[in-house]
Amino acid sequence: MREIVEKSAGNTKRADTSPLTKKTIPRLQAIDVGRGIAMTLVILVHTTWSLVRDSAGNIERMYMPIVWISQMATPAFLLISGMMLGYLYHCSDEFKFAAIKQKLTKRAIILITFIHIVLNASWAIHEGSFWMIITALAITDIIGLTILFYIFLIQRRNLTMTSAVIVFVASWLAARLWLPQAEFWLIVKQVLFGPSYRQDIIIHSSFALLPLACIYHAGVVLGGKLARGVLLDRTIELAREYASYGIILVVSAVSLHQLGKFVFPLVGLTGLDWEGALYLFQKYPPSISFALFYSGATLILIALLLAVEKWKGGLGVLGDFFRVFGRTSLFTFAIQAHITLTIPSLLGIYASLHFSQWLMLFISTFSAIWILSYLWMRYKLKVKFSSAKPLLSHRKPIGKQAHTG
Repeated sequence: MREIVEKSAGNTKRADTSPLTKKTIPRLQAIDVGRGIAMTLVILVHTTWSLVRDSAGNIERMYMPIVWISQMATPAFLLISGMMLGYLYHCSDEFKFAAIKQKLTKRAIILITFIHIVLNASWAIHEGSFWMIITALAITDIIGLTILFYIFLIQRRNLTMTSAVIVFVASWLAARLWLPQAEFWLIVKQVLFGPSYRQDIIIHSSFALLPLACIYHAGVVLGGKLARGVLLDRTIELAREYASYGIILVVSAVSLHQLGKFVFPLVGLTGLDWEGALYLFQKYPPSISFALFYSGATLILIALLLAVEKWKGGLGVLGDFFRVFGRTSLFTFAIQAHITLTIPSLLGIYASLHFSQWLMLFISTFSAIWILSYLWMRYKLKVKFSSAKPLLSHRKPIGKQAHTG
């Protein structure tokens, strides 16, 4: 018998309650489409960042709403990827998960080696410094290290949402209160917790390992609930639960954002570190409001996708469009960096553009990336959406296509 998460679903403990056979791990279109939307937002923010700067190097104010929307990309991708791992674990016996673990380990190693060089080469060209290839810490490094850690941890520890919250708050405090002077400890601090505005940044990245890993951790726990909801045919109830969680998180984030404007000045906590501590769009390092807001928005998105997939038996042509990025996320992430960063750097396309010019450039870059990703998926990965069966339909049986990335 297969094991899934126990009814309480507040952790990653398995319970022997599922009658499914070893080969039946339903591939959820909602997960693929969610990851595809996250990758679309990555392309959106990188295109905007590259092409609409003013003479001082700042993004023009009229484009900031686009940046705020597209900031959902990082937490969404991490949360959904964590959900996928938790889902796979709870839908698998030890033999099936061993094969999944091997594939994910290989993918993580590629992320922190080959993809690290490929991505940082785009930054090296952009910044005109070869050493960026070595000294820059990319988001793919964070993802790769997080995958390696959690495919080990999920089999040995009972993961809970509480531990994710505690570690995130501790890292949030450490980023603002721990100000080491020695260069070695400064690097350690910036990698683990993120930079402080009161110190020099040595590592050429503002991505921080621990707070982002906590978002992934939360996804792993939620993936256990996803497995139980799908395998026990409670997808609609699960979608409502995810949507409720998402709304609570979004409302909490906005409330903390407003609270931070008044509380910190009253207690004498000033400066950029504390001004951004509860700021809704503070990404580097992520504020509490940032993590809550975009994680909540992601849960609402996944809830909608799950509900539509259940009732309609699939997500249709539009879903297939975004699934291209969801199925080829590693490849897509690598090529988008060079299309949105390297090519504009080499051609000197950094200027204040009219909206119509920006829109044309975004559509053209997005189309090029989508076509390349589709060709990679079709001819390298051998994936055909036309042959895929609806996996959550109440009218059709669960399919047998396994999630592996």
